[in-house]
Amino acid sequence: MRRRRRIIRQSAASRFLHWTHTISCLLLFYTGLALYSPRLNGLAAVFGGLDGSRFAHRVCGVFFIGIPILMIIFNWRGFVNFLKDIFTWEENDTAWLLRFPIYLFRAKTKMPPQGKLKSGQKFADWFIIGSSILLILTGIAMAFPANFPKGLVQWSFPLHELGMIILGVFLLGHIYLGLGIFQPYRGAWRYMFGDGTVSEEEAKYHWARWYEEVKGKEST
Repeated sequence: MRRRRRIIRQSAASRFLHWTHTISCLLLFYTGLALYSPRLNGLAAVFGGLDGSRFAHRVCGVFFIGIPILMIIFNWRGFVNFLKDIFTWEENDTAWLLRFPIYLFRAKTKMPPQGKLKSGQKFADWFIIGSSILLILTGIAMAFPANFPKGLVQWSFPLHELGMIILGVFLLGHIYLGLGIFQPYRGAWRYMFGDGTVSEEEAKYHWARWYEEVKGKEST
């Protein structure tokens, strides 16, 4: 039986970042919800109460902030390429995004060929990164109120909640696709949490232009 050829989609560094950010993000959501409302205070019992949940929230925040910063320092070129990928927008991207609602209900819909990142992923990344920055900045002001103007600290609370809602909405969509509940993305977890590879068939289907670039580099 002929074994299907697989292509490296994500580096070990990218997968490490995805793993650590996923874990810290989920724990931040959990501990944050425990602190958010008296009705949810019971969730804090896992960490020994509200003080323990608050401490865990801050520790997870350090990982949430620190690991990407370290990755940027040690892989500056990769970070610049990532920024180019998510902020490059072409005619194909608009066409793909406009057809996406139909695609969600009819997976056989012919979609415009995509580069390394689909336009939907770029769109989601803008909001995920933007809301993460908002959460980080407001979280720092809330954690160290004595170092910031009173008005800024007061505004940080509702803005932190707004960032949590935006991030939560886009992460739910990200998880829905990543878990492969939508059939065309079945097995997608493997390139972010597994060995970082996709089959040639998956690469052609999802990122036809990227696949051609990879093949072109291999032939030179």
